Amino acid sequence: MDNINGVRSEAVEPFLVRYSTPRIGSEPTSGHYSALKNMWVVERKGEDTPLIEADGKLAELSTKTRATSESDD
Repeated sequence: MDNINGVRSEAVEPFLVRYSTPRIGSEPTSGHYSALKNMWVVERKGEDTPLIEADGKLAELSTKTRATSESDD
């Protein structure tokens, strides 16, 4: 298969995939990927709801980045 530059390429792999780490020790995330909404969804009240809006307590959706506030010297 040729890419957009006409160069033959057997497989294309996103850069960050090379450095990924498999998840261990957590429950499988419920729901499924919705190609229509382009995101992971869960069923709530008979409708597909984006996971980020359905349950704010999932560890996968929280961020623990510590930031230092700026101050004058």
